[in-house]
Amino acid sequence: MNILITGGNGFIAKNLFIFLEEKYRTISIKLTTRKTSENELRHLIERSDVIIHLAGVNRSSKLKDFYDGNTDLSLKLCKLIEGK
Repeated sequence: MNILITGGNGFIAKNLFIFLEEKYRTISIKLTTRKTSENELRHLIERSDVIIHLAGVNRSSKLKDFYDGNTDLSLKLCKLIEGK
């Protein structure tokens, strides 16, 4: 089984990764971060059986950051998954 976790630099994603690796040694787990390119993301999605979407902006002084980091990213993920 291949699992993809978005938001790889976040507290929850990091700890989920550690837990899953320790508990289920036979699965492959990949993390994405803001630095993951769209091509890399597409490639990882194509090879994933499960996607756990934990990426998002929770602190910013700009409202636009919330749209870009939450709404737009979620829509992009959905479109890439549909194209899978």
